[in-house]
Amino acid sequence: MYFKRWETIIHCDGVPIEEYAFRIVDDYTVSCYIASEAGKSFSVHWKNHLSMIASADCYMDGHCMGCSRTPPEKKGSRWGIRTNTDVRQPFQFTPLTLTDNDEIASPDDPSIDNLGIIEVKVCRVRISRRPPKHHHRKHPVPAHTPIHERSKKAGTHCVSLGEAIRCAPHSSSAYPQYKYLDNPKHPYIRFIFHYRPRALLQAQGIIPRDLPILARQDVPRGYVDRVSVASAPHSRSRYAKAETELPAMLRAESTKRESSVGYAAMDVGPSPGHPVIDVDADVIDLTMDD
Repeated sequence: MYFKRWETIIHCDGVPIEEYAFRIVDDYTVSCYIASEAGKSFSVHWKNHLSMIASADCYMDGHCMGCSRTPPEKKGSRWGIRTNTDVRQPFQFTPLTLTDNDEIASPDDPSIDNLGIIEVKVCRVRISRRPPKHHHRKHPVPAHTPIHERSKKAGTHCVSLGEAIRCAPHSSSAYPQYKYLDNPKHPYIRFIFHYRPRALLQAQGIIPRDLPILARQDVPRGYVDRVSVASAPHSRSRYAKAETELPAMLRAESTKRESSVGYAAMDVGPSPGHPVIDVDADVIDLTMDD
């Protein structure tokens, strides 16, 4: 998804996952659906097109799984978390454990509302005047208990951690401290990815069976026309060309939507109804640079 000069994409097995039912929820939030596959690892990627440093705070099923500062025109990513000094574990999609026992789980349990959601909160930041610190913040390992089979979340997936991967120990260098210029509870931008098994998305009508690439209403008209033409015999090369042009066309379409409601020039300074605040925050980057 691309919104307010920031791009966020989910990759699975090194390939971008198709996005469906893109929607501008409000002035600061966009959402879409992606198809998840049990046992598959995934990673979150982004690029900062703003004119200032911003922090990408990643949440999986409501749990904070790390924060990374990204300078203007730079890329960032997160594929897992450090669970020991020299060990990282990747994110992966996993089936939920179900139960019909009302004493173990309730079908109306509000604590599971965030299941099936990958969220990236983008907050503008600046380097603090405080001295650098040798501190690394640990993030809790998500532990999912069984959910009731009558719950609205039944049949979906959750995010778990895959097999441990050895990595270099933490650097002994001190990390600069940062101050949030946006309240983390009300970030400058929110990207919300609702992930579901492909069969469930098709059953819900989110993924049309006649267009497996993207929901037809989410694809620029020019792309749909090219795909329709490419469906004719001897048109594989034209179809491949349309495929490669899709990301740029989607970004152009998103920018067009933003411009129509005045989003395009909102990358710097406070915005009405969304004040910039100055909050001290020790945000530790757990991303593996190499």
